[in-house]
Amino acid sequence: MKSILISFFCSACGFFIAGCGSEDSSSTINTYRLNFQGSEFDPHNEQVLTAAIIDRSNGAVLVQENATVSNGSFSFEWTGLLEESKSYFLDYYVDMNGGLLD
Repeated sequence: MKSILISFFCSACGFFIAGCGSEDSSSTINTYRLNFQGSEFDPHNEQVLTAAIIDRSNGAVLVQENATVSNGSFSFEWTGLLEESKSYFLDYYVDMNGGLLD
């Protein structure tokens, strides 16, 4: 069994992304886990942060979830969603005005 760990930290943005997965010889498609965590988001405490994983090849939203920023932090984890050799977008935003469109 092989495993992989990919991580990225942006100090200016205050977020951390880590992807981890393992190759299962009984499966023909390798899938990976993605952890998306942020800190130093204190100005957004108690606001809703939405994150989405989007397939780059066709623009399909694979998953979209909400989390409330608490103590300046948030965290998402998706398992078995990402596939080897595919590209994705990770979109995220904080709802600043309670869902009202500007």
